[in-house]
Amino acid sequence: MKKGILTTLLLSALFSTFGQISASDSTVQVVAYWEKAEKQLYSAVYEEFKLKGSDTTSKDITSYDIEVTVLGQSENSYTVQWVVMNFKTSSKDLNARKIGTILNDLKIVFTTNDVGTFAEVTNWKDIKNHINKRVEVLKRTEKISNEFSDALNQLQTNYSTKEMIESAQIKDIQQFLFFHGGKYKLGEVFEGQGKFQNLMGGEPFDADLKAWLSEINEEESTYLMQSTQKVNVGQLKKAALDYYTKIARSKNEKPPKIEDLGDLKNETSINSQIHDGGWVVSTTQTVVVTSEQQTYVERRTMELK
Repeated sequence: MKKGILTTLLLSALFSTFGQISASDSTVQVVAYWEKAEKQLYSAVYEEFKLKGSDTTSKDITSYDIEVTVLGQSENSYTVQWVVMNFKTSSKDLNARKIGTILNDLKIVFTTNDVGTFAEVTNWKDIKNHINKRVEVLKRTEKISNEFSDALNQLQTNYSTKEMIESAQIKDIQQFLFFHGGKYKLGEVFEGQGKFQNLMGGEPFDADLKAWLSEINEEESTYLMQSTQKVNVGQLKKAALDYYTKIARSKNEKPPKIEDLGDLKNETSINSQIHDGGWVVSTTQTVVVTSEQQTYVERRTMELK
């Protein structure tokens, strides 16, 4: 934790009329008290790895920076610009590096309500044009394999509509704002139902959600929020069976049976340290997908620079 950053945030909070931490009853309300033209810079690390037993069979690490700027502020909303830049990857796959150049300097403008809960992406057409232009330049200037061409076409599809962008392409923003809008008491666990994206296509999964306040640091005006999400196993198995059946039939192979899939789990945890002024100090989201064959893990960490 960087003391200079926390000092700046603390001074900002002192001049705010409101606060989120209530020491008298050990509660916090996760609310954004941001000002127009405020800007914060974050470093981000995204890790993907696969495990077979205790052995790591593959691991890729991507690092990048995020510049977050408050473009506008009103009585009931904020407008925020989110810019990703300086992509670096450990992958030796040249195509993965090229994807990084496409996403570099991508600007996403979104709105929230008055407490910082995500509302919508407002510049989705600009995002779509950014992706399309860079993909077309890459196709004109580089020798592209058929397989990579298909991947680029899929990338364009993923950014082709407002709904596609909001549902699957702003995971870091959704992680950043995950706890905003809630009020929590130390030692109490909020339990509820949520929806979890189905990357295999089809309807989102039902998920059991738990969220809680685990620590208050009055000296630094920060608090630690944590959550877990567990996807409905029956829905997960059905979606996996449909997905693998479709692949098997495309290859004229025998489709699997549901009992062939064994145990499947999809669990997500988020740990976020948040300042009293509503800015995230650091946040880590870990997704673990477990099958009988292997465990897939993706972890994204964002931290104030």
